[in-house]
Amino acid sequence: MRAAQKKVLLIRQAMNGPGGAEKVFQKYRDAFHGSCEVTAVCEARKGFGPSWWRAMAFARMADKVIAANPGALSISLQRGPRAQIFRAGDGVHRRYLQLMNSFSLNPWHIVAPMLDEKSFGAAKVIIANSKMVAEDIRRFYPSEARKVRVVYNGFDPKKFFVSPELRREFRRRLGLPEEGALFLFMGNGWKRKGLKQAMEIVRRCAKLKPKLVVVGKGKQSQLPRDIIFRGYVNNMPDYYRACDAFILPTLYDPFSSSVLEALACGIPVVTTRQNGASEVVREGESGFLMDVQNKDIREAAAWLENAEKLPAEKIAETVSAYTVEHEIGAIRKIFEEVEK
Repeated sequence: MRAAQKKVLLIRQAMNGPGGAEKVFQKYRDAFHGSCEVTAVCEARKGFGPSWWRAMAFARMADKVIAANPGALSISLQRGPRAQIFRAGDGVHRRYLQLMNSFSLNPWHIVAPMLDEKSFGAAKVIIANSKMVAEDIRRFYPSEARKVRVVYNGFDPKKFFVSPELRREFRRRLGLPEEGALFLFMGNGWKRKGLKQAMEIVRRCAKLKPKLVVVGKGKQSQLPRDIIFRGYVNNMPDYYRACDAFILPTLYDPFSSSVLEALACGIPVVTTRQNGASEVVREGESGFLMDVQNKDIREAAAWLENAEKLPAEKIAETVSAYTVEHEIGAIRKIFEEVEK
């Protein structure tokens, strides 16, 4: 007689979309399907009211589902639910507010820390996707420090790899300029991700005759005319391979998977130390790390112009261990730990 499959409640308010958290949700769902009975606990449809209110309502709904399934293993990728495992993929909001260093009347900045505290307190294990986030949790919620486990995001080596084809061929395929340097920026929420700073870095690389390619959600009308805007794309590996570097001067990112993906495709990265993914960058060789979003812009540009960077194959080798398979294996070990 076949043994009953383990039931897993996989919790995230939005399960579809281009954001990093939604992609992690889909990755986990696909990875656990077959070996587990996976139930997706999501917002059935976008409800009415402001986002902070919907987040609170979703957390209450998820709590009811968890209570109604006492034999299931619950893992939340969303702050708020009282899950056994809380993956803090959105980071620690109190740390984000500290870095923001500005006053805001947005109620979300009151609600988010409350939801963080609720999920941290309820969880048996807290997954931090970088050492930076783990340290933020220990700093702001010291009573929960013993629960923290670090599991880096993983990339799919079948999609993100160095291609022997010439960069110019990818540019031709994507309709991008074949001459001059091409730098890539990718992300939603341009202010937090640092598009303004990325444009300034590119402007200072004048001798390379560079162009900036912007991928992600935003209004093209807000961009200067010399920016190449592509919006959402479904072939990011080709964009990484077409460009000479990836620039993400983010204010705060728990772990930007795009940094890992760019390195896996063999292109160097410029990002900040407030990005957990900076931990997989080999400083000075596979990338340049800015201390904060609004500083080191001139130094970042000089590095892009003059530094002897690693060859593409060597850059990819520096992150070859951080695969999806490794990430999922670490999550399965946490399942076993929680079930003991």
